[in-house]
Amino acid sequence: MSYASTYPKTFDRFLRFNDITFNTAAGSDIERLYGTIDIWLAGAFERIKTHCNQTIQATTGKVFTFDFNELVTDSGGDYYLPPILNVPFVVTSIGYKGTVFDTLTAISSGDYLLVTVNGNQRIYFRVWSGYNTGYLTATLGYSDTNMPENIQQVAVEMASTIYRESHIGGDSLGKKQESENMQGVSTTTIYYELTPRHEKLLKPYTVAIFP
Repeated sequence: MSYASTYPKTFDRFLRFNDITFNTAAGSDIERLYGTIDIWLAGAFERIKTHCNQTIQATTGKVFTFDFNELVTDSGGDYYLPPILNVPFVVTSIGYKGTVFDTLTAISSGDYLLVTVNGNQRIYFRVWSGYNTGYLTATLGYSDTNMPENIQQVAVEMASTIYRESHIGGDSLGKKQESENMQGVSTTTIYYELTPRHEKLLKPYTVAIFP
């Protein structure tokens, strides 16, 4: 049976990047390799998510909390929640609590509006008096099909580094080493990190609010 990747487009890009021909009649060893590649890609996307401070892969029902006292006023006097994320973003619902012990009360969709400003998502509110903590539920992120090229390329390169080094059994991804002396014995720890080039490619998708 032909292997079906969790990330079809990214998986195909990985194979092309590493000059690997996909085997449609894969045996157990090839299936194991393909499954391992998917694991490496998942790890790469998770590292990218951490670096960018936002959810990158398509996610349904993600909940954010925020303080209504932190709303910002724009030049027209309207109040909004500061920029949240710059990935595809659809609000499912917004609710609030007067105190943390209260039952969540839904806010009517007519009392808020999602607006894109300079590539970032901004939510405006008509009323918020008496509100304390806000609870925002949304569907957000990119599917594998519409993942931006730069993000996909970084994920492929990171997973490819692991693939090429896996035969020696050591994860030297990023090749950043730090020496440490433990009881008179010098050891070296190798950290998993993005390269400066990767960080540059991911800069348009990196935010500082609502990690």
